[in-house]
Amino acid sequence: MSAPRSPPAELLAAYTLGGRVKFDHFYVDEAAPFPGGGAQFGRAYIDDCIKHASVSEHLQVRSWVASGVARNLVAFALAAGGPAAVHGRDVVVFGATEPWVECLVLAQGGASVTTIEYKTVTYEHPKLRMMNVSEFEASVYGGKGSLAASFDVAIALSAFDHDGLGRYGDRLHPDGDMLAMRTAWRALRPGNGRLLLSVPIGPDRLVWNLHRRYGQLRLPRMLAGWEEVARLGWDEKRISDEAADHRRRFEPLFILARNSTLDLNLPSSWAAWRSNMENPECNTVSSTQDASLLPIPHVT
Repeated sequence: MSAPRSPPAELLAAYTLGGRVKFDHFYVDEAAPFPGGGAQFGRAYIDDCIKHASVSEHLQVRSWVASGVARNLVAFALAAGGPAAVHGRDVVVFGATEPWVECLVLAQGGASVTTIEYKTVTYEHPKLRMMNVSEFEASVYGGKGSLAASFDVAIALSAFDHDGLGRYGDRLHPDGDMLAMRTAWRALRPGNGRLLLSVPIGPDRLVWNLHRRYGQLRLPRMLAGWEEVARLGWDEKRISDEAADHRRRFEPLFILARNSTLDLNLPSSWAAWRSNMENPECNTVSSTQDASLLPIPHVT
């Protein structure tokens, strides 16, 4: 199976919010599984990673950046006294090619870490476990052994901006990123659950199938249903910098909390929701709308 080179013509308007989001191509095919049955990280590797993450100078390295994310800001957010402190907490991490986030969590005293990935990753550590995306979604949305409201902290760094683009063999969905936000919302415990989120910031752009960039149009939709606790590394000028290269990702950190303790009833028909979204008078989501109002397709 290969990642799709172009979005289906009938979905292009939905992907670009009726043509208001600029469209570009940068094709990436990561749909194939990892060779050899998946990526494996042994106990010695993880213990060394945790030890490295515990070094105090780690919190001070301002230039330590991966995929546009400043790791020193991540470490600050997760540390004791930070806006998403993980000591003694159950944590879910969305997306991982190497366990640096998981090691940070354990170095800060996290109780457990569950990593959600499209591909198979194996961790040899008693506090780490991995689930694939479909398995986790089914559980969060009421499947066997439900994990809804099971986590104190969710971490999604450079993880949701490509959801729904098929880059990793995932299902095509114009609002795959917002559905991922809703999954995180449902996974968190009401009242004190926190989401640590990073996405590329700049003038709105869909770069198929690499990622989305979030500006004045799509960013408020992503943050709908959440209370903003903090922004780390934010630069207001970047959201409207038309000269910015999408490949040089600017990703501040958003610390978000669920803005409701209730999970409201959802419309059962995704087709009806999509029809409403394609109506020019109904194709935006208010920045004040609760994420629990966002309909989702039936999870199979």
